[in-house]
Amino acid sequence: MYDTTVEQCESVKRDYDVLRKRYGELSERHDYLASRLHMVQEDNSRMKKKHDDVVTERNGLKMQCTSAFQQWNAALGERNEFKEQLNQMRDQRDKTRKEVQHLLAAKNKLGKDLTRVTEEKNAAVQEYTLVMSERDTVHKEMERLQEEIVQAGKQTTALDQDKRQQMHEIETLRQEIQSAMSDSHDLLDDLCCCDLCHDLCYELCRNLCDVLCCDLRDDLLSPLPRPLL
Repeated sequence: MYDTTVEQCESVKRDYDVLRKRYGELSERHDYLASRLHMVQEDNSRMKKKHDDVVTERNGLKMQCTSAFQQWNAALGERNEFKEQLNQMRDQRDKTRKEVQHLLAAKNKLGKDLTRVTEEKNAAVQEYTLVMSERDTVHKEMERLQEEIVQAGKQTTALDQDKRQQMHEIETLRQEIQSAMSDSHDLLDDLCCCDLCHDLCYELCRNLCDVLCCDLRDDLLSPLPRPLL
């Protein structure tokens, strides 16, 4: 009996779940239909308003048709006037056509002249471009030569400084040689037995010193070679 009761309870529960699910679906369907009804009512209101607008527009169109018939009658009268004006315009067109032909002939002549002038202009532009290219080349060459002159000036300055330093060294060497000659003179006084030998030795050392100093001075005072540009 207990099992039967449990099965009945479960059966009732399943029925309840089915009914609950069905109730949810019917509730959603009801909400959808209510929304749809509201939209249909709004569409009905718009259609009614549109119908009223169409009726009003129809009445307006009827009035416009009446006015159009009146304008048609007036247009028939204007057509005759326009026809006469058309004939006048045709005469004017023929006259204008002749003028246009004359202008086209003048245009063709101007076109040929323009072509010739354009060719001359292009030739002048090409010549100008060539001149400017050569001008740029000359400017670059001048800049290169200027840089070489600057470098040569720097080399000359360095050589002048070396020359002054060597002159100073020669002067120092000359003083040292003179001091050595003085020492050798004193030594010769002690070594030489006669005045003639002493004078010969002294003169020989002095001449040798002068020759060495002159050679060194001539080498330093000789003009410096100019750097090639």
